[in-house]
Amino acid sequence: MLLTEIIGAWLAAFLTLSILSFLFKENPLYKIAEHLFVGTSAGWGVVIAYWQVIDPNLINRLFPDDPSVSPEFKYIIPLILGLLMLTRLVPKLYWLARFSIAYIVGVFAGLRA
Repeated sequence: MLLTEIIGAWLAAFLTLSILSFLFKENPLYKIAEHLFVGTSAGWGVVIAYWQVIDPNLINRLFPDDPSVSPEFKYIIPLILGLLMLTRLVPKLYWLARFSIAYIVGVFAGLRA
């Protein structure tokens, strides 16, 4: 076995026991394992979303790798709406996200009716 596999196995065992320690009561080991799991899961989700959704469906259509393919400028609107959704994280600019939310609600209400 490689050293990295051994360390990974011991780390997995330690984190499993840390999560199971919650059965007795909430403790610092459980909190560390919980935060590590949530942070890793969130990071993994963001990376997968970027490489499987955003890059092929937005970035590659706005900036194609092949010079013979012209960019599709209609994808600028979803890019702008997505960036406006990120303004929700800025307290002074949170109101800009309402335009994106209103567009999404209006489109799906129109498709549903």
